[in-house]
Amino acid sequence: MSEVKKITRFTTGAALLGGTAAVAFGIIGATVGASADQPSVASGGAMKVGETSTVTYTPGTIAPVVAKPEVKAPPYGG
Repeated sequence: MSEVKKITRFTTGAALLGGTAAVAFGIIGATVGASADQPSVASGGAMKVGETSTVTYTPGTIAPVVAKPEVKAPPYGG
C-alpha cells in the first residue's frame, strides 16, 4: 500500500510542478513578449490567390495501378 502512495505522491508532485512551470512561462511570455507601442501580431502582406483549375478524366484514359510482385514466395507451411 505504501508503494501506491509513493507513486500517487510522485505523480501529484510532477503535475503540480508542470502546472507551475506552464503558468510561469505564460507570465514571462506575456510580460517580455508584448510591448505597449507595438502589437504582437505578425503581418505578411496581402495574400495572393491563383486561378483555380479543374481536371476531368474520361473513362478508360487512366489505367488503375495494381501491385504485382516479381518474385512470389511459397505459402507459409507449404
